[in-house]
Amino acid sequence: MKKTITNKKENLIEFIANEEWSRIDKFLAHHMNKYSRSSIQEAIKNGYVTNNQKVVNKNNVNISKGDIITIFCNFSDDNNIFKEKNNNFIVIPNYNIPIRIVFEDQYIIVINKQPNLTIHSGAGTKDDTLVNALVARYGTNLSYSNTIRPGIFHRLDRDTSGLMIIAKNDHVHQIMVNQLKERRISRLYIAIVYGNLLKKNGTIETLISRDSSNRKRMRVSQISGRNAITHYKVKAEKEGISIIECRLETGRTHQIRVHMDWIGHPIIGDKIYFHKVLISTNNRINNLISDIKRQALHSYKIEFYHPISGHFYQYISSLEEDIIDLYEEISK
Repeated sequence: MKKTITNKKENLIEFIANEEWSRIDKFLAHHMNKYSRSSIQEAIKNGYVTNNQKVVNKNNVNISKGDIITIFCNFSDDNNIFKEKNNNFIVIPNYNIPIRIVFEDQYIIVINKQPNLTIHSGAGTKDDTLVNALVARYGTNLSYSNTIRPGIFHRLDRDTSGLMIIAKNDHVHQIMVNQLKERRISRLYIAIVYGNLLKKNGTIETLISRDSSNRKRMRVSQISGRNAITHYKVKAEKEGISIIECRLETGRTHQIRVHMDWIGHPIIGDKIYFHKVLISTNNRINNLISDIKRQALHSYKIEFYHPISGHFYQYISSLEEDIIDLYEEISK
């Protein structure tokens, strides 16, 4: 299955793999037979290809069924479909988006992302993403600066707020990616969900794949997809509402949102996965819920080892104003 996303700033082709492939360059060459395999490999080398939203820099990356592969193309030039634009910036700088910096040195940036901010451009977004703001502030002083996702090696959903790390050069980027793979980066979230969980702590482990009937959704699958592991602990509960601490062991798209919905406790305000009319027995709580216009999910703590010094770092972020009142009410 292939979907082409086009706007005047960028062109992306997106593929969903319906079978396994041993090499990503062969996969793309097969599906883009207008172009030579060498040009596909050049695109991979330049960071113009992603697999499940992560930049690919090697031709021999394996493709699993259900993987989402994107490639940046400039269709206006058939001889060079991977042409850079805007004075070597693929991403258009946007100087009007604030970046809330928690920590910064010459290697990394830790930011506290506000809600209602998409990480990078794609279908339905223009030049109002975090990446546009990063390019405006740092220019080419970001990892893989000539790609459509400079600095980004992990991400948060548009309406999920909180902490994330940005890489400033390619070497640091790869170190941090390896830390993710080795599970040396700890990412903890606060989620406010409907219902009171019978089991107050535990681990949810499933396969997660794209929902074939609605591409905006991910779903738990019994037969295919990527392994997803979420550890959770109930922090507080009151009259049909619970505060959950979630720790990601893996980082699949929408993972916490999908897992909470799958166990019957969708996150308050989630426009994609909350599909029932549930209310609390407490009128004040209901009023606070009605004030929340996005999923009540916040990346509140991140722990990692500095990519150069190796020192252990921990950062904690306060909840956003739109969910703090409900959090405090449930915590009483």
